[in-house]
Amino acid sequence: MFEQEIRTLTGQTIERIKELGNEFTLDALSSVSIHPAVIRYISSELDYMIFRERQVLLHQSRFDYSDRELFPLFLKIGEIVKAKKVLQVTDVQRLVERAIAMNANYILKPNFTLLKFLFSDAVVRTEEEIKLRLNHIYEYEYIKRVLLTALEMKKKDRYNMSEFKQLIGKMQTELLQSYRSYVIENALDTIHNFFNFYQTEVTAISPVGIEIFLLEKEQYGEIEKLKRYFGGSLPEMAETSLLKDILFGSVPVKEDAVAQIVMKVSSVEEDAGIIEQRSSEIVFDMPKSIASSPSIAPVPPKPEEPVTTFMDVAEGDDKLEIESLDAFLNDAGKGSDMQFEALDPEVELTSAADIFSSAPAPEPEPEETYSAKAGDIFSYFTESEKNKIIKQVFNEDHMDFVNTVENVASCQTHGEAEELLGMVLGAYSIELTDKLAVMIFERLKTYYRDIGK
Repeated sequence: MFEQEIRTLTGQTIERIKELGNEFTLDALSSVSIHPAVIRYISSELDYMIFRERQVLLHQSRFDYSDRELFPLFLKIGEIVKAKKVLQVTDVQRLVERAIAMNANYILKPNFTLLKFLFSDAVVRTEEEIKLRLNHIYEYEYIKRVLLTALEMKKKDRYNMSEFKQLIGKMQTELLQSYRSYVIENALDTIHNFFNFYQTEVTAISPVGIEIFLLEKEQYGEIEKLKRYFGGSLPEMAETSLLKDILFGSVPVKEDAVAQIVMKVSSVEEDAGIIEQRSSEIVFDMPKSIASSPSIAPVPPKPEEPVTTFMDVAEGDDKLEIESLDAFLNDAGKGSDMQFEALDPEVELTSAADIFSSAPAPEPEPEETYSAKAGDIFSYFTESEKNKIIKQVFNEDHMDFVNTVENVASCQTHGEAEELLGMVLGAYSIELTDKLAVMIFERLKTYYRDIGK
C-alpha cells in the first residue's frame, strides 16, 4: 500500500510548484501551498549542499575552522547564500520526490528511517553533519528536539551508528513509558495530516499505517485491539476518530497532560565491547501537530492498475521494510504504468543520498563516445558516464554534480583542478584509484589540455 498515495502527493505538489515557472528562489517556493515537510526538506538539503561545498573549500585553507563556536556562524552564512540561490524547477521536482518518499517512510517507521537517514552507509558522522541531517525532519518534532538536546549535552565531535541506535531506543522506551497515549495519538494525527494534506475533506486513513507504527514501537497489545475490533484483518480505510476510540476508548488524550516531557537520555560509551550508560534529564515542551491546508482533488488510480504491496508488514519488527527511494525515483514520471517492487528486508543501504536503496545489478551499457566541445567540460562525458558519476559519486545529487564540475573547470591550472577534484572525491570517500575516479581525472586532463592550460 501507500504507493498510490505517494504518487498522488508528489504529483499534486509538483503541479503547484510548476506555477512558479522554471526558476525561482526558496522564498518564492515557501509561498506555495505545499506540505511544510517538503519545504523543510528542500531548505535543509540546500544547507547540506552548502556544508559539503564548504568542506571542500576549508580543506584548502591553512587555518582551522573546526571550532564548535563557528557552527552557528557558518549556518548564518548559509542562510544568506541559500536565500539568493536560484532554483531550477527540474532540480526541485527531484527533491520533492525525495522529500515525500522520505517523510512517508519516517512517519510510519520513524526510528528505523531516522537512523538510516542520519547515517546511511557511513559508520561515523560528525556532530555538524548529524545536526544538518536532523534539520530535514518536520514531523514528530519532539524526537528531533530530544536528539539535538542530547548532542548539546554530550559535546562530542563524532558519533557512530551504534551510539545513535542506543540513544533512539532509550528515547522510545522513556516516551512510551510516560506518554504512550500521546505518542500514538500524535502518530494517528500525523499520518492523517500528511497523507490527506490535499484532501482535507477526507476523515479516514489506512489502519495499516498505524499498525506499522505500532509494530516498530512493539505495542502488540494495541495492534491486537485493532485486529480484534475489525475481526482479524484490517480494512483498507477507517475513520481516524474510530481508530482513536478503539485504541483509547471514548476518552480523548489531552495534550495539556503532556505539556512537558522529561527524557532520560543515555550517554553511551563503548569500551572493549562493553556499553556504559549514564542517564541525564532533558525537559522540553511537547509540540502541537500540524494543521492541514486547503484541498485539491486527488488523482485516482486506474482500476486496471495492478496493486503491489508497498510495505511488507512482518510479525518481527526487524523484518519490517519500506519501499525503496531508488525505485521511486527511477520510476517517477513514467505515468500510470509505474510499478513498485517489493524489497528484500535484509538489503543494506549503500548511498548517503538514498533512504532505502536496493538498486538491481546494472545492465550492460551500449558503447558511447563523447563529443568534446571547446570550453564545455560536460561534453567530455557521455550521458551514461554523467549518470554513473551522479549516482556513484554524488549520491544522486544532480545539482551538486553540476556545481562541482563547474568549480573544477574554472581553476586557473590543471594542477589546481586535480587538487580540488581529489579533495572532492575524498570528501565522498571515493578512492583515487577507483575506476570511475581515474576516468574523471583523464577527462579533466584532456579538457585542460584542449583549452591550453
